[in-house]
Amino acid sequence: MLTLRTIFVAKLFFLFCAVLQAADGDVVLTPWFPRNLPDGMQFSGAVGSRFRITALVKDAVIDPGSAFDFEVDIQALGKVVSPPHDLDFESMFAGNASFKVEVLPGLTQSEARRWRYFCRLWPLKEGRLVIPEIPFPYINPDIPWSKKQLMLEFSDSIEVGVLQRKIFAVSLRGPDVVFDVDELRKSPWLGSVKGVGFTEFIWLFFTPPFVGIAIWSIAKYRASLALLNGRGRALWVLENLAGLKNETYSVQAEGVFELMQEYFHQSFRLSGVVTSTEIVNGLFAKFLNQEETERFSEYIGEVETAKFNPGLPKKQSDIIGQAIAWIGVLEVRR
Repeated sequence: MLTLRTIFVAKLFFLFCAVLQAADGDVVLTPWFPRNLPDGMQFSGAVGSRFRITALVKDAVIDPGSAFDFEVDIQALGKVVSPPHDLDFESMFAGNASFKVEVLPGLTQSEARRWRYFCRLWPLKEGRLVIPEIPFPYINPDIPWSKKQLMLEFSDSIEVGVLQRKIFAVSLRGPDVVFDVDELRKSPWLGSVKGVGFTEFIWLFFTPPFVGIAIWSIAKYRASLALLNGRGRALWVLENLAGLKNETYSVQAEGVFELMQEYFHQSFRLSGVVTSTEIVNGLFAKFLNQEETERFSEYIGEVETAKFNPGLPKKQSDIIGQAIAWIGVLEVRR
């Protein structure tokens, strides 16, 4: 009898709690958190009747080596108990092999029933790339608290096209005087005495003839190699850049791109075509800080755009002066 009475009292207590909850209407739980949040997904913090999420990009066609702005727009379609938190774009795109995220601080815009979030995406590939759906988990307070479940809205996926770079062979004209190293190996004592210093002449007067000729040959050979290896070095590149100053902007862009490639190949022992994307991803991180890396990548991207897209409007910036300045920075750091 006592057991039945205890069970009856417990049922009355739970019934009383349910009546109070129904009468009270909106019961705010602290903190709000869904019961079935999937692993790896972050709760947005939003609590409301209904939300809609939209993803937007301004340009669907992206120049090679360029970034583009990505916007996520969230709107409330009913009552709002708690607004959404800031979106973690880095976590959203973690592990994405197509894009690298650059967070733009201070660009989140908030209104009474609308929240807009911005970041910049750097393509890591060329061709057709797809920005995946962005999930937006929230809680609907109209569902009874004992059955509180996760509500999920998704943005549409977006496809963008990244233009491909043209493949070309780098062909540059070297210095006016280039010695034939193979010919020097055959008869190194013939030809000009350019490169023989004062010390070598002193030795010629105080040593047997064959020793003097050997010293002369070595000095000539060493000077010839130094002149031949000067191609692509900073001084050689700077001299060729100076010769482009009176050319048209298109010719300047063509020449700057090829000269900078030759500089990267010879002075830094890099192979292939060095792109702005590789630079922003840390190719010169040993020599440049983060801010310098971004500015250097933007400059190389501007040169790339002018070279590979001759039909686009030109900014007409001083790309020669900037190239000279960046070579000066890299020469000091390396």
